[in-house]
Amino acid sequence: AVLQYPQGSPDPKRYRHEQVWAYDLSQVVFKTQKEQYSLDDDCVVAELTLRADSKYDKVYYYYSVNVERWNGSDWDRLILPLRMKGVALAIPYVERGQTATLKWHPYWTVTKLTPGRYRIVGYVDYVPIYAEFEFVE
Repeated sequence: AVLQYPQGSPDPKRYRHEQVWAYDLSQVVFKTQKEQYSLDDDCVVAELTLRADSKYDKVYYYYSVNVERWNGSDWDRLILPLRMKGVALAIPYVERGQTATLKWHPYWTVTKLTPGRYRIVGYVDYVPIYAEFEFVE
């Protein structure tokens, strides 16, 4: 993974047959369940909510996330192992006023984790959205 993705895990790519929705991302709220996680936690949970007053009935999102760490001046993408391949043809979506849960398991990360500022990178219609959190000892 380090040799294949020295700049970190890449963003997911849209299949040619998938429609482009071009959502207004202000209609979506993306945040982690907690502001701080321990380096010993099994899971970091991010919630993607389509606002109750959204103009959309639903928005499509990508089922996997990336993670980035703040280096003091910029965000560095972590190296995650190969993502699970889509086993179903269905594309996940969240409906107006509802919340989808996206999980990241830190022990699956190739990059060494240290205390500091991080963010989960989610994807609504393959466009990145961010949920910041902090790792503590």
